[in-house]
Amino acid sequence: MPPDPWRLVVAAALIVCTLGAGSLALAQQGPVKADSGGIASGGNVEDSCIGDCSIRPEQFQALIQQSKDLSDAQKKIIAGLEHDLELNKQQVQAALQILGEANVPPERLESKLIEVAGRFKALQDQIASAQPGDDAQIVALKAEA
Repeated sequence: MPPDPWRLVVAAALIVCTLGAGSLALAQQGPVKADSGGIASGGNVEDSCIGDCSIRPEQFQALIQQSKDLSDAQKKIIAGLEHDLELNKQQVQAALQILGEANVPPERLESKLIEVAGRFKALQDQIASAQPGDDAQIVALKAEA
């Protein structure tokens, strides 16, 4: 399920506010604490989001457009997968029809394919082993194979 576009917008707005707060000073200082419900800062809060954490309309529109583009990309991937899977289902049904197994419901394709493969393997084994009535030349050929 694609992410909710509004959730992406809110997360992006928080990131913009956090990153747009100006340069961060990494000076060594004592621990910074705030009581419950308070805000603590270890340095200058000028140009920070504490006072005004608004996002410009063009930034907001860009974020919305990005979420739409992501959805379109995901839709293309899903459509491609659906096409590929449908083609494979048709190929399996065609192969089963050639083997005399027509009108196999989609939910039984896997089990029917396994059943037919088992019968094929049994026939291969039967042909490869010597049978009553095989002459010596046929038995020798089967042994080589």
